[in-house]
Amino acid sequence: MNTKQTIRPILGIILGAVLAISGIVLLVVYSDYAIFGKTSDLRSALEQENVRKDTAYTFSPDFVIANYAETEHKIKGFIPAGKDQHYAVVFYSEDKSYIVPVKVHSKKDIEYLESFTEDAKPAGELTGMASTINVEIEGYYEDMLSELEVPDYVQTTYIEIDVTQTRLKTLATSFFAIIAGLAVIMGILKRPRS
Repeated sequence: MNTKQTIRPILGIILGAVLAISGIVLLVVYSDYAIFGKTSDLRSALEQENVRKDTAYTFSPDFVIANYAETEHKIKGFIPAGKDQHYAVVFYSEDKSYIVPVKVHSKKDIEYLESFTEDAKPAGELTGMASTINVEIEGYYEDMLSELEVPDYVQTTYIEIDVTQTRLKTLATSFFAIIAGLAVIMGILKRPRS
């Protein structure tokens, strides 16, 4: 048996273990949201200046400023795989206002945000995962903010609420990584040795 034949199974087992462990870590980190559906209130977190990345928030903004960007996803660089819309929304409190970037994908969420007017606020709320705003999108966000000439009492945030990250996607990704990792390990262990 040469060195290549002994190293390949070991590397395969390591790869499988890394995949499985990644899935388990993802499941543990997002378990409050993915498994139990636990979310925090975004308005309260903004007022307490305690918006944390990788935390799920439920929110209903007071106003929608604009759809300031659109990102298109492609598989292998050329097969269209959907578009995300990026909105800036406003939350009012007693002494401050907050502008928060929000990323949405589904027609239902886009229609919800588009239905805001100066006189009417639609019923309902959105849920999404807080994450750092994408570097590609940050420039568009800053351009939109500079055009608005935001007053001092308005606080802007660079933590984006990603409404595209659903509980089902999080669970599916976790379980896929775990199953793929275990399949790789089992495939190597069941392979007949020569």
